[in-house]
Amino acid sequence: METRLGARQRRRPPTVHRSPQWVEAVNAPMFETDLAPIRRSLQRAAPFGSEAWTLQTAIALGLESSLKPLGRSRTTADQGAGI
Repeated sequence: METRLGARQRRRPPTVHRSPQWVEAVNAPMFETDLAPIRRSLQRAAPFGSEAWTLQTAIALGLESSLKPLGRSRTTADQGAGI
């Protein structure tokens, strides 16, 4: 493929060695307990990983608000009124 910078060389994708059970593992159904955190991360556009990594990454990328609960925080008057 020609570009303004000259001829580009085609690169072959790196060889990835997978276990014989890789296809079964990838196609295995996931439990709701495994899916819930992934879905929450996708819906909130939040980093997904261990708790420490998620917090560190959210801070580095300015995504702290994606880790906080949705909605307004309750005031003491709201809590006392039983709302």
